[in-house]
Amino acid sequence: KGAAADVFYSGDYATFDDTAKTNFAALVGNLSPMAVVLSNNVMDLTFGGAGAIVSGSLTNWGSRSLRVANTAANTFGGLEVENGSVTLANAGANSFPAGFTVNAGTLTFANTDANSLPAGFTMNNGALIFANTGANTFDTPFTLNGGTVTFTNGAANSFGQGFNLNGGTLTLANSYANNLGTSPNVNSTLRFLQPVDVAVSSAIFGAGTILKQAANTLTLSANNSGFSGTVQAENGVLRNGATGGLSAGQVVVKDGASLEVNGQN
Repeated sequence: KGAAADVFYSGDYATFDDTAKTNFAALVGNLSPMAVVLSNNVMDLTFGGAGAIVSGSLTNWGSRSLRVANTAANTFGGLEVENGSVTLANAGANSFPAGFTVNAGTLTFANTDANSLPAGFTMNNGALIFANTGANTFDTPFTLNGGTVTFTNGAANSFGQGFNLNGGTLTLANSYANNLGTSPNVNSTLRFLQPVDVAVSSAIFGAGTILKQAANTLTLSANNSGFSGTVQAENGVLRNGATGGLSAGQVVVKDGASLEVNGQN
């Protein structure tokens, strides 16, 4: 960091800004910073190398980008995105025992493995993209208050206890049937854009909007009497797979889409 060379010790606070002599930092060994703060407003940064981040928090204030492209798994004690973009493109898994928060900017998961988020995350604004090759596993509900969250990753995701959509849009666009968890609460927008036929066996709650926009067949296979919002099909087939599967306040079928009730009420 800075214009002169420095020595890093475990537990240090590390700041990366635009005074660095290079935009590349090689990670060597297992690094345990207390906190890493990014304030790069001119220079795009890359963390590479064969080492790993094994603890500590990372906060991005800079308007430019950070790309984490090391060849190992990382564990973050915390992650906060306030500006710019952060891309996790490492050749390994990422773990967030305490979760993370996105208040603005973009956070992208593009790593070649799975990610573990036992504490979920909080999304207040900006964009969050899961484009990694593996699964993403959540033990506790994540919260979307604004912005967009999109899953295009290469495996099925497990949402554990569900999620809370209070604002913004959650888009499921991966080619796998995801487990929406025990209590998915939709009070904003849940968007299905998956290219394969999927069945949703979780009961959905809330008063928001469920959009079906892909050409596939989407089957709602649970009793969704706890959902009083709108289900809107704009493409493909919307299928009622259980009593109360389409018990929403309003079901809208646009031109180009069709509805199959299968004898259910």
